[in-house]
Amino acid sequence: MKHKIALLQPYFGKLPNYFNLALKSYEYNSDFDWYILTDDKAKYNYPKNVHVIYMTFDELKEKFQKNFDFKISLDKPYKLCDFKPSFGEMFTEILEGYDFWGNFDPDAIFGDLKCYITDDILSSNDKLFVKGHLSLYRNNSFVNSLYRQKIEGCLFYEEVFSNKEIYVFDEKEEDGINAFFIKNNLKIYTDKGYIADIKIWNYSFVICGARAGEIEKSKNSCFSYENGKICRYYSLDGSIHKEEFMYIHLQKRKMLVNTADECRYLIYNNSFNDFIEITKDFLMNANKNKYFYKKKDLLKFRIFTCRIQPYYKIIVKQKDYKRIYKFILRKLRKFTNG
Repeated sequence: MKHKIALLQPYFGKLPNYFNLALKSYEYNSDFDWYILTDDKAKYNYPKNVHVIYMTFDELKEKFQKNFDFKISLDKPYKLCDFKPSFGEMFTEILEGYDFWGNFDPDAIFGDLKCYITDDILSSNDKLFVKGHLSLYRNNSFVNSLYRQKIEGCLFYEEVFSNKEIYVFDEKEEDGINAFFIKNNLKIYTDKGYIADIKIWNYSFVICGARAGEIEKSKNSCFSYENGKICRYYSLDGSIHKEEFMYIHLQKRKMLVNTADECRYLIYNNSFNDFIEITKDFLMNANKNKYFYKKKDLLKFRIFTCRIQPYYKIIVKQKDYKRIYKFILRKLRKFTNG
């Protein structure tokens, strides 16, 4: 690969219990340099292309604050999602000499990235992908400072960075960072067809989005990691089929590790398991759903986050009535615009 790429992940707290499997997937992707900024000093077998930088969350917050003349709101690591578009400026000392930089999530197992992120795609685009679990940005001063622009109808970084509210600035296509690229006539590569982004509220593994035939494919299926490749096996129309993915994103999902083999294993029933022969009988039982799995939690979550939490935080905790006025206006504007 001609282009040099750095991938960044600030992560604070205990890394996922299957982080060793994620690390192995980074190792297979030797054309990429992976940077982990963390306070988790547990011993891992870090490959040569993975660079760990130990720091506390307070140290990272102080580093970010030095780049702005207003007080930023970065009280919890989850808020970092809104700051991802600024990483090009925040980590200049790491990114010097790279053609592209990107952010990624540690709850993903990556397949063969070079099959999907090619030199031709990199040469003809300024940003690759629109989701926070993997996005790449061209490493130049214009793109790196793009998030600072004030564009009508789009989120303004000063408001985003100075408030506790999660704006999903790194993912929104209508008014987040992706809209900034479109407004500036910059090209975004948005092919989502090769991403296995697993729905969080299903026990079974179903990919998010409206993929053709997804429901039927997922009924009798399992995923696998096979020496650097992420695949899915599924039984359909009397035959077993196999398809490859760029990566699998296991967002917020608790997983069990039932295998010692980091190079070849199966992923099903919320666990990593020893690789066995794939048969129709096995696939019939590998991806069963549990009807009550997180259904109650989902209802509580939606009521709280959509109805109660925003108003409670702004009115009761912060007593910021001007902000609640702006918050309601933004909701009304979004509603009236469809």
